[in-house]
Amino acid sequence: MLLDLQERLPEVLVILGGKHVSVVPDDIYEGTQPVFDLAVIGEGEQTLLEIMRTLEQHGSKRGFLEDVAALEDIRGIAFQRNGRLVKTAPRPFIEDLDSLPLPARDLLPIHRYKPVGNRYKRLPAFSMVAIRGCPYPCTFCSEARTTVRFTKPARVVAEIEHLIERYGAREITFWDDTITLNKKWVNELCDLLIEKQLGISWSCFAVINTITPALLAKMKAAGCWNIFYGIETPDLGIQKHIRSQKFSSNDHVKQVIRQTKAAGLEVRAAFMIGLPRETPDAAMSTLGMAIDLEPDYVQWNYTVPYPGTKLWEEMAEHGRLIASNWGEFSNWYPSYLPFAYKTPEELVQIRKRILRRFYLRPRYVWGRIAKVRTLRDVGRYVGLVVDFLSMLHRAGGRRSQVAAAPTPDSSRVFTTLTPREGAPAYDHAH
Repeated sequence: MLLDLQERLPEVLVILGGKHVSVVPDDIYEGTQPVFDLAVIGEGEQTLLEIMRTLEQHGSKRGFLEDVAALEDIRGIAFQRNGRLVKTAPRPFIEDLDSLPLPARDLLPIHRYKPVGNRYKRLPAFSMVAIRGCPYPCTFCSEARTTVRFTKPARVVAEIEHLIERYGAREITFWDDTITLNKKWVNELCDLLIEKQLGISWSCFAVINTITPALLAKMKAAGCWNIFYGIETPDLGIQKHIRSQKFSSNDHVKQVIRQTKAAGLEVRAAFMIGLPRETPDAAMSTLGMAIDLEPDYVQWNYTVPYPGTKLWEEMAEHGRLIASNWGEFSNWYPSYLPFAYKTPEELVQIRKRILRRFYLRPRYVWGRIAKVRTLRDVGRYVGLVVDFLSMLHRAGGRRSQVAAAPTPDSSRVFTTLTPREGAPAYDHAH
């Protein structure tokens, strides 16, 4: 698709960004002829602005790309020169998130976007991010121990008001890793929402350790209806190994889930299977905990050893990489297999068994039916059924059914980028 774009619009600058190229730019460039012109490493807002201003000064794409000195002066980019990767000096994190403009939603066909059934209560619903970074050291997460920055609560509310006025928004999904990290901040946000009486409902992600009954009551009063908690595993040994410091004990998890329900909020929960040091019995124990907690929705994600994480560095000590290209790094099929499992299919079948046993229980099914109040609820739960069937199908699918088609050189590049091996040499501009 990018190659077609370059051919159709040769004067348009094509820029690649995101986690993949930020963590492993050598995988994108080394030994290949890229179909894009530049890659942005890390946060892109200020870098893109500088790129556009420099491009405008040069007057043409060709003149801009041929001025190596000008490219090297732009922090936070990578590009190819004479068959080698040039990576400029890193750009610092954006400290003042309030300095950023509102997302240009008007440039998107916004009417086409609709959340899945378990993540909205009312439509139109919109996504927002108010916080960047996460202080927790989880070994499987690329955001682990990154600098935390907050958008001011007043600015968050101003964006919500804009969404209401411009698009008729009735609900917000906050995608921040943990919106409850700073109690003073979230209390101020809730106070503003209560004061302004915007009539908006919202959901969020939160960490067990940050929750108190008083905070839950405030969030409920401010329009929150659903909280998503990452639990990962009830196995204390595995918890310690993956450095999940989100709760003090399994009893603490149960206590907070009970408090969340008592506050009138729905609960979503996430577990992981295929973790380092995990056995089939440990994977099945997540089902027992889920049934005990009885959340409104649960997901079981395969562990993915993303490059740049501690899990990637330690992967060979506790298991083996079974993916053959980046397209197989997916929550839908194992890409990493702990030594306790004989085959990927064994892990696949365990996940399939867990999904069936949790979601097909009469208590769960009747509990969902009992919560139906409106035709909109019917639509939501139909979406949940479709989501469940999709998860069940993919849980037993082959890698070839879920993996993206690799580029001609992706398998070669992938096999050279293994843990503990040196990456291809960089030309450092500064």
